[in-house]
Amino acid sequence: MRIAGNNICIRPITESDLEMKVKWINDPDVHKYLHYEIPLRLDKTIDWFRRVSKDSSRYDFVIETTEADPIGLVGLIGINERYQTAEFYIAIGNKAYWGKGVGTEAASLIAKWAFGSLGLYKLWVTVRAENSAMIAMMKKIGYQTEGILREERVVDGKRVDIVRMGLLKKEFIDK
Repeated sequence: MRIAGNNICIRPITESDLEMKVKWINDPDVHKYLHYEIPLRLDKTIDWFRRVSKDSSRYDFVIETTEADPIGLVGLIGINERYQTAEFYIAIGNKAYWGKGVGTEAASLIAKWAFGSLGLYKLWVTVRAENSAMIAMMKKIGYQTEGILREERVVDGKRVDIVRMGLLKKEFIDK
């Protein structure tokens, strides 16, 4: 399965992508706002992949350029069929593509697919409050702030706020 956009394509992650994933996630600039235990190890990531590849409550994808160069990761986790909801995640690992709109396009492609093919009603995401670029990106496709989880996480020894954002199918703005 491939989900094609104007400038990117999204395809399922494979075991051969895991070394690249580990490299990206371990980059301090990339994992600055992510929710990973660092450092990520390849052996544990392979174990994770083999375990979750059978999990029907998640979809993990690689974002590629139109030339099939991998540039990031995107997906849905915690898919709840009863309530038709899922948590969205994204990480652009190739920093040369930061600020070029690929994150917005990937988020839009996933939302369109989730609401259409999967029949979901709502997507949600958690974002560190100081990650203004991610918050702005999510708002572009219709996500709205649902609340602030005050001092929810500890990052570098400090408590940080987490913004919970949600997108209802009827609010989605296809970008």
